[in-house]
Amino acid sequence: MKEVRADIFAWYTLIGAGGYAFGLLVCGWMVEELKALDGWDDIRAYRAIFFAYSVFGLIKLLLVFALSKDCEAKPEPPQERRDEEAPLLGVEEPSRSRRSFFGLFSHISPESLAVLLQLCLLFGLDSFASGLIPL
Repeated sequence: MKEVRADIFAWYTLIGAGGYAFGLLVCGWMVEELKALDGWDDIRAYRAIFFAYSVFGLIKLLLVFALSKDCEAKPEPPQERRDEEAPLLGVEEPSRSRRSFFGLFSHISPESLAVLLQLCLLFGLDSFASGLIPL
């Protein structure tokens, strides 16, 4: 898992930034659409957006409370190699098997990939709602 940690954080950051940008885009579009309605001014449109932001915040809170202890990482016992090829100080060589874009996920177990995708979706939702803040 250590050898793909940087990849996981990179995907987390990419999805978070994408969610944030998408949230800003949707928020701006919604404000303009609301202002185009009869009787809607800037203040009323921004209040509606803030209400939507609050609803997303409550959804996120409920999702956090729904988490179980199964989402916590469990420590793995160290595996010792007693041969001439064992790395010094327990440092593994970087993996060289990635050759394509799709190889980014090749080192992640199917169980971990499912959890990773769920977390990325939640972080994307979080970033989407955070994108509503400036407006």
